[in-house]
Amino acid sequence: GKLLGLGYGAALGLAIAGNSEDSYKAVLGFSSIGSIALGEVAFHLQKQKNSPRGQIEMMRHYGILSPLVAASFLATGHVDNPNLYGLALLGGGVSGLIIGKNVSKKYDYSQGDADAISSLTIISAGLGFTAVADALENSEDPNALVLIPAATSIIGSIIGQRAVKGVHLTIKQGSTIQLSTAGAALIGFGIVAIAQSDSPGFIIGVPSVMALITHQVSFHNFKMKNLELNLKRSDVRKHDYKFSFNVTPENYLINKKIPAERYSPQVYSSMQNSLFNVTLTF
Repeated sequence: GKLLGLGYGAALGLAIAGNSEDSYKAVLGFSSIGSIALGEVAFHLQKQKNSPRGQIEMMRHYGILSPLVAASFLATGHVDNPNLYGLALLGGGVSGLIIGKNVSKKYDYSQGDADAISSLTIISAGLGFTAVADALENSEDPNALVLIPAATSIIGSIIGQRAVKGVHLTIKQGSTIQLSTAGAALIGFGIVAIAQSDSPGFIIGVPSVMALITHQVSFHNFKMKNLELNLKRSDVRKHDYKFSFNVTPENYLINKKIPAERYSPQVYSSMQNSLFNVTLTF
């Protein structure tokens, strides 16, 4: 709530102040107020509803993605009015929170799932910026190309949501995917530095591709591990083994009252009552 409130408050200040001389004061002031207000609202809502962590992360994900997509539409239309950008960011943020909540209602995403989706979204945006960089070298209209990263980031989110269903990544697995992906991107930047290339597409593309490969390899390994574990658990539930152990010490006194001299050993043993019973059903 505090993080999103900081951005939404700044957007509200930009929508109100626009191009005025003191616009930065409004942006800073409303961002502080928004962070405090939305943080308190989120805190009290969580106390009342106790929303799952996966739902919170999905709301955060779309709460950040949707405003950026909304602003990219304005940039495509050559809009240079800061008031409209502020309204677009604010409206996109509110829409993103609603979208994230509705998406999480259709499937119970874990926090690890949300982390994997967010990292894939960032990688997809990087691939979109790679295409933009290549197009800019061909003197294409930069404003018309802004929608490419927005579109690829949305596609990455959708693909990620479908991929994680049934996997149930843990918090540790999700963070591992994020860290390994970021590490691969840094290695990609190192390769770019060694190659000493001036091509924007190469500079953005190599880290993005390496991050994508690492993300998919890490995710596939965790997916196979979790699916195998789920199969073992379902197999145990299918057989439904039950074990019981009962002790009846009072049978000792009952057995002592049986006159052993009247019966043969075989008959006498069959008349004995058991001191304990073990039962296994499957």
